[in-house]
Parts: sequence; C-alpha cells; structure tokens
Amino acid sequence: RMQEEPVLLMASSDLSHFEPQARAREHDERLLQAICALDSDRLQQAVRERAIRMCGEAAVACVLQAARGLGAGCGVVARHGTSVEASGDPGSVTGYAGIVIE
Repeated sequence: RMQEEPVLLMASSDLSHFEPQARAREHDERLLQAICALDSDRLQQAVRERAIRMCGEAAVACVLQAARGLGAGCGVVARHGTSVEASGDPGSVTGYAGIVIE
C-alpha cells in the first residue's frame, strides 16, 4: 500500500436482471461469493458461464482488484435482496446487495 490515508472505493451495479426469483437468488449467490472473495476473475467467469445480466460487472471487477492491491482481505454482505420485495412479482426480478470490503 502506497499511502496511509483511508481509501474509499465504490462500485454500483445491480446483480442478476429479469430472472425468476429462484434463479436470481442462485445467480446472485454465485456473484456474491466471488465478490466477497475479492476474486474478479471468478466474478467475470460466473457472468460469462451463466449468462448473468449484471450491468456493472466491469466496475465491480475493477474495485475488487484495487481493493486487493490496497490490502483488503474480504467482502461482507450487509444486505441482499431482490425487487420482488418491492414489486411482489417473482417472475422477473433484479438482485441487489450491499457489500462492505474490509
């Protein structure tokens, strides 16, 4: 780490898009595992292999790489949910999560 000042890195992205609730939860879990492990390669591989529609994949991957470079160890999910909580429609949901990288 080249500086002693606190650093704030931020990326904003939805997780899975327009999937049934069960599939969105499955896809989101795979994404969250990669994010919490700070593993940008695993994140991008999951998106490609599962054809997950994640709008901010590149931004999240960059933050994960930068966080690792600054000495971060892991991410912790503060909250995860889907749009079904607001819309009530489990047929087509978008996944959301807040993750703190430490």
